[in-house]
Amino acid sequence: MNKLLSVLIASFFAATMSLNVAAADTTKSEVKTEKAAAVEMKKDAKAESMETKKAAAVTETKTDAKADYKNAKKAATADYKAASAACKTKPSTEKKACLKDAKAAKVKAIGDAEATLDKAQGKAVK
Repeated sequence: MNKLLSVLIASFFAATMSLNVAAADTTKSEVKTEKAAAVEMKKDAKAESMETKKAAAVTETKTDAKADYKNAKKAATADYKAASAACKTKPSTEKKACLKDAKAAKVKAIGDAEATLDKAQGKAVK
């Protein structure tokens, strides 16, 4: 009976060991699969992060260009007002030409600012 009991115990132990080895192999393959999935997820996240950074940079450039345009327009208007005030002190014969030149300078400055804005936003320049 002791031999039979020893054989049964040995058989049970051997069966348990083979199940543990099979389970360990399954666990190793699951770990490898999960690790590969994690690496792939990390690559995707990095790519998405790069795309987000590029989009943010483009948006920031457009925002800066809009601010620059607004500042240039304000500066052109201020320069025009100063020039027209200076023109009013001149005799009437020079006054018309002076005002015309001041207006032309304002239009050119605003046109240049618009062209710069369009270029920064990727629009075709007229």
